[in-house]
Amino acid sequence: MSIYKNSPFKDAVINEHLFILRSKKKFLIQEFLFYLLQSQKIFHKISLFISGSAQPGLNRNFTKKIYLEIPSVDEQKKTTNTLNHLSDHLKHLD
Repeated sequence: MSIYKNSPFKDAVINEHLFILRSKKKFLIQEFLFYLLQSQKIFHKISLFISGSAQPGLNRNFTKKIYLEIPSVDEQKKTTNTLNHLSDHLKHLD
């Protein structure tokens, strides 16, 4: 999982093993979605939709079958700012 931002490249290409999740900015901040999808609770919910044995994968239709509790945009901003700050702090511990 990754978030694509601040890149020197205008465009990016993905292959058939990837898909892009874009949030509607009016309701969901993209960075908040990034952090939310990495939480243990949501990661577990998503993992239930993984299929295949040789090359296990996730079909993008899982997005229609999973329910996420989304706080207000203001709360998302606060949470994202806090998590970004903590992430930056951890990067400097190396």
